[in-house]
Amino acid sequence: MAAKNAAGGGAAAPTVAAPTPGTSNKNLLQQLPAGPVLAFQALAATFTNQGKCLTSNLWLTAGLVTFLSATCIFFSFTDTVKDESGKLHKGVALPGRLHLVDLTRKEQKVMASELKKRGLKPVDWVHAFMSLVVFLTIAGGDVGLQNCFFPFATDDTRQLLRNLPLGMAVMTSFLFMIFPTTRAGIRFDNNTNTLEPAAEKSDGDAAKKEGKPVDKVLTSSANLLQLLPTGPVLAFQTLAASFTNQGKCYRSNLILTAGLVTFLGATCIFSSFTDCVTDRNGKVRKGVALPSQLHIIGLSKKEERELFDHNLLREKKLKVIDWVHAFFTAIVFLTIAFSDVGLQNCFFPKANDDARQLLKNLPLGMAVMSSFVFIIFPTTRMGIGFDDTEYTVIPSSDPAPATKPAP
Repeated sequence: MAAKNAAGGGAAAPTVAAPTPGTSNKNLLQQLPAGPVLAFQALAATFTNQGKCLTSNLWLTAGLVTFLSATCIFFSFTDTVKDESGKLHKGVALPGRLHLVDLTRKEQKVMASELKKRGLKPVDWVHAFMSLVVFLTIAGGDVGLQNCFFPFATDDTRQLLRNLPLGMAVMTSFLFMIFPTTRAGIRFDNNTNTLEPAAEKSDGDAAKKEGKPVDKVLTSSANLLQLLPTGPVLAFQTLAASFTNQGKCYRSNLILTAGLVTFLGATCIFSSFTDCVTDRNGKVRKGVALPSQLHIIGLSKKEERELFDHNLLREKKLKVIDWVHAFFTAIVFLTIAFSDVGLQNCFFPKANDDARQLLKNLPLGMAVMSSFVFIIFPTTRMGIGFDDTEYTVIPSSDPAPATKPAP
């Protein structure tokens, strides 16, 4: 973080504190391709026609996988930094510098030297490659896609496709924890997670916070992705091929798959009630919304009273809108999970064409409807994965010239 010296004699130059490799507590889900996997799983049943592919289905599915693969690479190069005033800026790492999408080249000149330090690095390509491999192996584990592109695959090949997603997810998760990224990506834009009373802002300050259209689009997309069940869908799609035995279920497979869906459905609901707030010392704390107040995880009642205003904690208590978000998040996850061809073959082996059409198209419809609800009624909760203290502070590198002493 930028360190400022407010002593009267002068100001020390602010410094940039980047996370130390191996010690960062950065959210692992941020580095895995949770968004592309969610999009693929929502569309796969429709695009592959549940594994009964015509030529058009082959082209649609290939296009979908190609596009989502490109997004895996692109988002590995995105970053969010904070200026000295506390405003967040989204950017894309280029070979020579970090380009901030909401500022002009002229506006970026005052921080040019620091932006050059955030340029594209070899480790970014490593993270992009690993993220791409995870997505492709998870997509390749989809039974519908396999039936389209590998209809005559041998048992050995299907065993590989079934177990590869889990193996790659574990291996890349290990690598991401050992060599964490220093980039924040384009994430939930937090402006209200502190519980300290906000100071009144002038009209000029409000105008500065408006931002540019591209910044608003990226922020809205990041906030929407925060509400959708990206984590549970990623976990389900990683494990589904193994748990369902690619649709050839024994009783043990039925029990394992039912347990997996139940557990991940419960996490969707629980995550909708979690929040992050900043205490009086500036430390981000995780909490769970209860009917009476927001309960801070890991703090006693006495510590809560010392670090937070009790009345403000009560303002963050469980509300009706939280149940609405939890309901729609769980419904989106369940419809996406039940669109999986392997799960359908296990639980609905004799489903008629009408039922299969419903299961095929319901995920896309529910995802669109839930996204609409989330945009109209956005959440004020940050979830337990968000921590804006890791944003790199980009100080101005063009200080005002010193005044000459009077003769």
